[in-house]
Amino acid sequence: MFICSETKMYLFLDCEFNGWHDQGTGELISLGLVSADGKYEFYEVVNCKNPSPFVEQHVLPILGQSAIPMWELVNKLCSFLWEVNSQGEESITIVADYPSDIELFNRILLLGQGQCINVPVLGFLLDLSLTTKNSAIPHNALADARALSKD
Repeated sequence: MFICSETKMYLFLDCEFNGWHDQGTGELISLGLVSADGKYEFYEVVNCKNPSPFVEQHVLPILGQSAIPMWELVNKLCSFLWEVNSQGEESITIVADYPSDIELFNRILLLGQGQCINVPVLGFLLDLSLTTKNSAIPHNALADARALSKD
């Protein structure tokens, strides 16, 4: 059963990833989430094995922080989402400008076959009209998420 609520939190999502492969989007490098009002921000970086030339030149130099293990990103993301949810937000919608961002976010939620991390109720919105063209640091997931939140 879905319950309609006027209390919604929009979190704008951007991810950086290591190129493409036959199955779609490459491995996650960084993930940024920013609320529409700028009150909440999340940004983490994970290790990138064998970066593509583009990633090595344009993404890695501007990450802005050290990489953490994926399990730690999962724990921090889960805590962040529950913190946002505990502030009286009855509905969290993750907004992205590209399908790969939603794909990577959902990959993080999967722990294994038939298992996923416990997160609040989430909705997803893909808005291809959003743009990161005004990003203060292009190809940085946090800066790009901030740009999306202001678009």
